[in-house]
Amino acid sequence: MQTSLQSVLSGPGCLIEGYRLLSRGSLRPFVIGPLLGNVLLIAVALALCWFTVDWAVAAWLPASWGWLTWLLLPVAILALLWLFMVGFAALANLLLGPFLDRLAVATRNERGFAALEQPHAVGWLAFARQELRRWAYLIVCLLGVLVIGWIPFVQVAAAPLALLVSAWFLVIETSAHAFAIRGVNFSGQLAVLRQHRGSALAFGLAASGALLLPVFNLLLVPAAVIGMTLWVEQRIAE
Repeated sequence: MQTSLQSVLSGPGCLIEGYRLLSRGSLRPFVIGPLLGNVLLIAVALALCWFTVDWAVAAWLPASWGWLTWLLLPVAILALLWLFMVGFAALANLLLGPFLDRLAVATRNERGFAALEQPHAVGWLAFARQELRRWAYLIVCLLGVLVIGWIPFVQVAAAPLALLVSAWFLVIETSAHAFAIRGVNFSGQLAVLRQHRGSALAFGLAASGALLLPVFNLLLVPAAVIGMTLWVEQRIAE
């Protein structure tokens, strides 16, 4: 039985294991497609962030705040970059769904988990419908953050809240495939994640940090799908 701290740390531990397993020969064929797609989307995300950062920071931090504006500027830039990267990771999850489902199945086989009676085959359209539900959930959460962002003085809390929301959404996105091959829909997925919220959020924060690290961000989507497949199997086995 894990202690609370061990449970929380198991989240980042699964992500580290996901990166480690990327080089396994049995998984490599399922990693190449998502990796190439992720590289392309991250390049687009960085370009968009570069061209919009000045406008976004000026809108969030009024010049009248003086020295406080300069103090909060790095936080604002970091939050904007993080949100762009998370958004494009979500897009990669949608576009590369069928590849990532197969990667989740291959991960289970690689680690020798009990075979599913019949892995649930998820077509792209069925996955896209569930993905739209996930995006709607994210939009509702971000609208709350946006409202806070326009309230004077309270708005400084918007950036850290946005980071937490994006970390949680990364967990939802990258665990989708492990749940999908079990035939679990979005409602069932949320129920499991909420039951183990601390560990799941720790995974999301670690993944969000990896998004800001060169090379690690290029490998994040396949590594996180592998890691969350391990995480889901461990939680279901408890």
